[in-house]
Amino acid sequence: MPLPLRNRVMEYMERLHEETKGVQSEEFMNELPSHLRQEMAMYLNRGILESTKVFEGCGIPFLTALLMRLSMSICLSGDVICVEGDLGNEMYIVVNGSVTVTKFGNKIGVLSQGSFFGEAVLTGQTTRSATIVAVESCLFYVITRAVFLPIAEAYPADYNKVKEFADKRLQSTALVNGHEDTADDDNNLKSEDSVGLDAVP
Repeated sequence: MPLPLRNRVMEYMERLHEETKGVQSEEFMNELPSHLRQEMAMYLNRGILESTKVFEGCGIPFLTALLMRLSMSICLSGDVICVEGDLGNEMYIVVNGSVTVTKFGNKIGVLSQGSFFGEAVLTGQTTRSATIVAVESCLFYVITRAVFLPIAEAYPADYNKVKEFADKRLQSTALVNGHEDTADDDNNLKSEDSVGLDAVP
């Protein structure tokens, strides 16, 4: 194995161990009976989804079902997480670390703890509208389309709220795409609430 690749693998494993303390959360949770899994999921992660704007106003049963199926992902500095134009399959919530957002080859902003991207692929969008690259080592919670859709079918009212939010953000992103990329665009897209930045599909 080439030395640079070996070093990145070792760095990844060290980061994984640091975040999980050597315990793989999904494997651990699967060993618990269902009622304890639900309580543990709510205790550990409920605040994450409740503070994520795309899930604002969604019911506790819907959030609990998602919490039970959250997966963890770790990326190292320089890792490419999404590529503009590629097919997308998951939404990311930034737990810690930061990532850059690039459209048409121009950096338009940085997302950090509490931000999210990719929710539009859960509700119908198929391709990524921006490239996302890790600025530093990052921890994400991930919701895949395969996990989301069965839960959405069980809670259609909550799904409609998520879809409405994602559609609005996607339209905002399209408006940004329709303008020339300038320094002003970059300045306008630095805050978490800026048009299209939190919701890179």
